[in-house]
Order: sequence, then structure tokens, then C-alpha cells
Amino acid sequence: LSNDASGSFGGPIRANSSANGGTWALVFDGRARNLTTGMDELDRLLGPAPSLDLAGTIRGGRIEVTRAVLEGENGQATGRGLIEADGELKLAVDWTAAGPFGVGPVEIDGAMQGDGALTGTMAQPRMR
Repeated sequence: LSNDASGSFGGPIRANSSANGGTWALVFDGRARNLTTGMDELDRLLGPAPSLDLAGTIRGGRIEVTRAVLEGENGQATGRGLIEADGELKLAVDWTAAGPFGVGPVEIDGAMQGDGALTGTMAQPRMR
């Protein structure tokens, strides 16, 4: 995010474990309020109030994401994969977005979709 980012993002985290312990089920229901990232195209896709719903398990110090859904005003992304104990990200991502898309001096109308991976770390994520 840029220095121009503002707004808030948060929500409840619910976790529970079976009687024998070891594995925890995890659910996060996040909502943003008046969010701006400082990146024009991302702000257009997310809008001011995107949501993130995540479900998974915590096992052996890492989070196994079984379902993640990011819903924005003009786009959606879904993902699943691993968040390692050291913060390393290994998530497969599918996305859809509605135009128009600004690419330099060109504007592309319509919808787009694709897939990729969210890698890197929690501190420095990368989309591929």
C-alpha cells in the first residue's frame, strides 16, 4: 500500500479445536470501511468497502487456507493454499473483474478473468 492509503479493515476471527487438540478450525470475516490503497486501479476494483471471508485450519504452526473470497465493488478473487509459520505465502488465486480498465492511454471495456499465485511473504506479498 502507498503512503496515501487510508481507511480501516477488520472483523471477527473464530477458532475452535477438537477435544484432542492439535488442529484448529479457523474462520475470518473481514470488512473494510472507507478503504483507499492509493493505487487507482486497485481502489476502483475494491471500492471503499471490500470484504474478505477466509476459512481454514491451523496445524503445525501454519494456516491451511481452504477457502478465501475477496469481494470488491468491481472484482472478486478466490484462493486456497498455505500460509507458513514464517509468513511465506503459497496460495493459488482465481479472479474476475469488471472494466473499464485503464492501461496507459488505452481504456479496455468489458470483463476479465484469470488465475495466478500469491507468493512472497505477509510483509512483501507478490502476485504472479
